[in-house]
Amino acid sequence: MDIRPHPITPPLVRFMALIKVSAEHFYENTPCWDWQGSKSKDGYGQFILSALAGEKRIRIAPYRFIWEHFNGPMPPGLEPDHLCNRRSCCNPEHVEPVTHAENLRRAVERRQLEGRRINYPIRPQVSHCKHGHEYTPENKRINSQGGVVCRICDRARCLAYQARKRSPLTVAAT
Repeated sequence: MDIRPHPITPPLVRFMALIKVSAEHFYENTPCWDWQGSKSKDGYGQFILSALAGEKRIRIAPYRFIWEHFNGPMPPGLEPDHLCNRRSCCNPEHVEPVTHAENLRRAVERRQLEGRRINYPIRPQVSHCKHGHEYTPENKRINSQGGVVCRICDRARCLAYQARKRSPLTVAAT
């Protein structure tokens, strides 16, 4: 059976053709759904939603595709976390939307439980930024690298940058 992207075959049919229900791996008495399709070099599945001629290919992680199929779009600011700790699992019951910081915290916890070495340091909890502003829920945000950013300092940095960009160039009078 040809399961390549096709304009007639619905994505869900192609997706389910690439799933194998595991007999060995379970999370809370539900089996993992092992992805049999294409995988990235780090072991996460890749699912092509659309590959029509003349259009750009649309790829999505299989666990995200099936979770969104059953639950709707992933909430903003959240990302999927594999509760079963298996990258190839696509069972929507094994995926939970969490913040990036929570996903990293859980990954560190799992590695410690498995006795695996952690390649990056765990950052200590800090209560103030380097300029003395207290980190409150309203005054902090998590950046793309998982670090805490002071909103007051970030706003001041952005305003200073914008002011530098707006200032006219000085030309020497001759």
